Amino acid sequence: MDPARLARLSFTIVTMSRGDERRLAEWVGCHCQLGFDEFHVVLDNPPDESERVLRELDVPATITVETRGPVGDYYDGVPADQRAQLDARWMEEHAAEVEASGMPTCDALSWRQ
Repeated sequence: MDPARLARLSFTIVTMSRGDERRLAEWVGCHCQLGFDEFHVVLDNPPDESERVLRELDVPATITVETRGPVGDYYDGVPADQRAQLDARWMEEHAAEVEASGMPTCDALSWRQ
């Protein structure tokens, strides 16, 4: 590819995050070094200061933050074996919605995404 054309390209990341306050600055910085210059971050009912961290970053990129309130079930801190049971129950309770959506959903988190 022509280097001049490559220099004019914009690279965007769209992601969803929850409870990642400690990792966000490093993650954004690393992706800026890789050439990403636009970030769209959806914060899923954040239990921390993720929004503040993202808004205060001084990076050569545009960061758009959308903060969502709670939607559905959250399993923060639930042990893996219990989480599997909760996911299975969620799928049973929402089977009709999942089937109608046609989306590859396996739990409450993937449903929110």
